[in-house]
Amino acid sequence: MPIPGQWSILQDTPTQKFTGFRCIIGFNLVRIALSWSAWFEGNATRVGAVDHLFGSFRLGGFRADVVWLVLSTLAIALAGLLSLLKVRNSQKARIDALLCAVEVLAFCSFVYRILTTGVLDFG
Repeated sequence: MPIPGQWSILQDTPTQKFTGFRCIIGFNLVRIALSWSAWFEGNATRVGAVDHLFGSFRLGGFRADVVWLVLSTLAIALAGLLSLLKVRNSQKARIDALLCAVEVLAFCSFVYRILTTGVLDFG
């Protein structure tokens, strides 16, 4: 039982609690949508705007924004699985589960894009 005033991921909470979570999903969806633009993401012969923005920030050889997308998508997928526990009883949980599914599918399209366009270089 959570302490009064303390948030638990499995309980229904006011909409403000979901705002940050939904903003992260929205940010990721915009980032993924922009990745389909050669101007933003670049291609095999030309760097894009995101390379100029995040090119100097590397984590394990990958740009920081790609690492962010991978880690946040894993967290979103986990949160989506947890929200499935409350889907029958909560409209908010249904919305969150749907948003999580959209995010995961968009991430799959992002991975497909970087693997097929030559943007990701394995050396």
